[in-house]
Amino acid sequence: MIVKKSDLRLRPMDGDDLVQVFDWRNSDRVRLNMFESEMIPWENHLKWFESLKGNLHSKALMFECRNEIIGVVCAKVVDLAENQWIWGCYLGDKNIFPGAGTAMGILSLEYLFEVLCAKEVIGEMVSANQVSDRFNARIGFKTVLQFTKTTSTGRNIPASLLRQTRQDWISNKDKIFEKYFSEYQRSSGTSNNT
Repeated sequence: MIVKKSDLRLRPMDGDDLVQVFDWRNSDRVRLNMFESEMIPWENHLKWFESLKGNLHSKALMFECRNEIIGVVCAKVVDLAENQWIWGCYLGDKNIFPGAGTAMGILSLEYLFEVLCAKEVIGEMVSANQVSDRFNARIGFKTVLQFTKTTSTGRNIPASLLRQTRQDWISNKDKIFEKYFSEYQRSSGTSNNT
């Protein structure tokens, strides 16, 4: 689906978002695709949000389309010297316009590489999550490692480590923008509904 980038934005999460994000984080659709799939108590959710305040090395952002909140992006520094960030995101509802997740991912990478000046962005995903695998490939990530992640409850889950460098982003950005955002399309009259 082709969307207008100008209709989309990322903004910092604030206290008014807490209940909505709490509901999304605990929904089966989001929670069961995470490594830590147990229900999150409200107190833990509040502590997580408080830990973000004034922290330059962690970000929680709301993804909006035409001022409607539709997703969440979280990122934190894992190597300060190398300016390496790990990130994750999810849509709050599956009944959103086709391509919303891809658009959120693209805006997130633009923010990480161009605002935060990340040199590298990594992600981890449950290997069995084929939807996430296709999503990450669309926005330029490459799988660099298969491993087993042990959760806080002792479960071992097959996982994939994904990577994208700043140079990868610079090389692919124009093609990605042209493919997914209508205002960047060439006047050839062709469109791609991926």
